[in-house]
Amino acid sequence: MTTVIVKFKYPGNLSRDQAIERMKIAAKMFENMDGLNSKQFTFDEKNQTFLTIYNWQNLEKQRHYSTTLLFLILKKGSAARPHLKFLIAS
Repeated sequence: MTTVIVKFKYPGNLSRDQAIERMKIAAKMFENMDGLNSKQFTFDEKNQTFLTIYNWQNLEKQRHYSTTLLFLILKKGSAARPHLKFLIAS
């Protein structure tokens, strides 16, 4: 399994409720994604920071996602600069 942790500061000011709505919309985009076992969302309202945790079947599935249109659209449309951390579990 490959776990990817993505942390980014939102370049604005979201309330908790606004962040939850954004996370619900984002979650729908990842439903039934090939190789994605789960995705968790967190939001720190005080620091305006999101943390998302992706659990992939393997590194190859994660790398494939990095080439998809969805990834490119999300990357291009985000004003935030994410910090990624990869963890490989056996």
